[in-house]
Amino acid sequence: MKNTFQGCLPYLIMFSIIFISCNKETNKNISEIKKISPGFAQIIGTVLKIKPGLDTNKPNSPCGKVPCITVVKIDSILGYGSAFGKPLNRDTNIKLKFMFTTQETTKKLFPNINKYYKGVNVGSQFFGNVKEIKSSIKIGSNNDLRLYKIFEYKILEQ
Repeated sequence: MKNTFQGCLPYLIMFSIIFISCNKETNKNISEIKKISPGFAQIIGTVLKIKPGLDTNKPNSPCGKVPCITVVKIDSILGYGSAFGKPLNRDTNIKLKFMFTTQETTKKLFPNINKYYKGVNVGSQFFGNVKEIKSSIKIGSNNDLRLYKIFEYKILEQ
């Protein structure tokens, strides 16, 4: 009996190390997901439409050169930071401005950026924090001026 246990001991140690490592990685990912800044909501969304218009008020800005405004379906709401405002609803559409544009970030558009994003297309599903901004842009056929913005996001592989 003693020899059988000693033969299994290396495997038990290796299994324990792997289990603990996986557990720490999972906890790290969960703690990163939980961080939501005040005024932001954390969502998973899908891009339904990319508005072709450019920011004519600032033609030299990144959004004056490539599209930034999208229509996004909210797939999930993961949480809210304090003072977010009116809650979002799952399966509704919002107008969302990608502050680093809908295209891949480049040094040409953002010479001082250290983090790069792939860009989004119609059908792209992403994870990120959104914040409502007041806008003078007329977005739809009605007078709805509610617009949200997103800085950092992660494309979810499908």
